Amino acid sequence: MVNGGLVGGGHPDYLGRASYDMVGQAFGGLMYLTGFPDPEPPVRATPYTGDYISALFALWSSLAAYIHRLRTGHGQVVDVAQFEAVHQILAGTMVQYFSTGTLRQRTGNKSPAFQPYDTFRARDGWVVLGAVGGVFDRACRVVGLDPRTCAAAKADVNGAEGLEFDAHVRSWIGARSVDEVVRVADDPDNLTFREFRRLLYSPDPRGRSATVEELNGLTRDDV
Repeated sequence: MVNGGLVGGGHPDYLGRASYDMVGQAFGGLMYLTGFPDPEPPVRATPYTGDYISALFALWSSLAAYIHRLRTGHGQVVDVAQFEAVHQILAGTMVQYFSTGTLRQRTGNKSPAFQPYDTFRARDGWVVLGAVGGVFDRACRVVGLDPRTCAAAKADVNGAEGLEFDAHVRSWIGARSVDEVVRVADDPDNLTFREFRRLLYSPDPRGRSATVEELNGLTRDDV
């Protein structure tokens, strides 16, 4: 027999407390890292990220226990706490803290370690630009810079060269429309922030059936 359980806090002291999505995100540390720097408040990840992550952890843990049962004949009890599941997706946050003493802080959409990797305002909307590794040189040429003269800005995000580079990129994008930026960059799926409607009707999600418009013969126009 496999018995799976999902709770909020996990520790006996918290078993009587309700745990909703945002509570799990706050308790697990995700909200501490999500949002813009102080004095702006921490922000929850949407939609219901804590709930979905917890459910996925409980699912694959229960499946692992079930496979173990099929192979050995022995059942298991699967105990998943919501805050634990959330805490496990903080990537290298805890490794960095215990190895270097560095406590990561909220940085908004901007990466604290490399650039360009942020949201940028165009004349008529927003553009997401991420150019890491070899793509950095290409991004420099797109915005009219020589990659050799701005190489230091790649990792020097908050230094003089890094700030100058960021200002140039923002100025270049801000002087153009979203469509112009996309056309010049010639890579729309990697650069533009797609609205839900744009995402639904772009080639990749439709080709991979990431979304389905028809259910039991009904389409979105019938609902």
